[in-house]
Amino acid sequence: MFKKRIMNVATLDFTNYSPEALRKIKKIVNCATIFLPQNPSKEFMEAFSEIKLVNIANTIYIPNDKTICKVNGFEVLKNINPKNLYIVNGMAFIVSALSDEPVQMIVNGGVFYKENINIDFVSLNGKATPMNFDYEKAKIYQNKIEINADFIRISEAGTVIICMNKIKISEDVTEEMLIEKKIQFICQNKIFCKENVYGYIAANSQIGNKIITDEKEYQNWNNPLIKKKIR
Repeated sequence: MFKKRIMNVATLDFTNYSPEALRKIKKIVNCATIFLPQNPSKEFMEAFSEIKLVNIANTIYIPNDKTICKVNGFEVLKNINPKNLYIVNGMAFIVSALSDEPVQMIVNGGVFYKENINIDFVSLNGKATPMNFDYEKAKIYQNKIEINADFIRISEAGTVIICMNKIKISEDVTEEMLIEKKIQFICQNKIFCKENVYGYIAANSQIGNKIITDEKEYQNWNNPLIKKKIR
């Protein structure tokens, strides 16, 4: 019987697998988390034990009444349910929960959550940060955004700019403008700015990668072919 290999995956959910299905797997390599049923049968565990496991970070046993919910990319989570196990692969903002009971969560990336929400981080490969801003004032961009002086002028005080990829601060934006409006930045990747606003950006941003001020990279911020020199 041909047996397959599984390689380089974030999660594997075997909670509904039969022993026969497990016996079709020869090897698992580089997996952050494997999910197994909380009360597996003897036949199930015998079949699972025959699989060669290489570089597996976590094995988690899931109760029968628990539902696995996957979040990929970017998502705002409202009314999270303690009956669910949430797997975040990317970025999530958690703004409300159904009850005060702890909600289990596995994070491969980043989450921001309101401090009054009870979250049990089962596994954290990344960062979990309590929100220190008003989420209702957030402006969210899935890919890239260039912020110019007109954008700052019409923004409310305390605006939070959230971007999954890159933010460029235009040359016409001054530190005084940013201070007056108390702008905050959350960027999963990189922020490109001039030296005159670097201090403000560094002090008022949460960044997944780097702040870049190199002139060539700044001018070519939207060109993926330019080799990056990181500050």
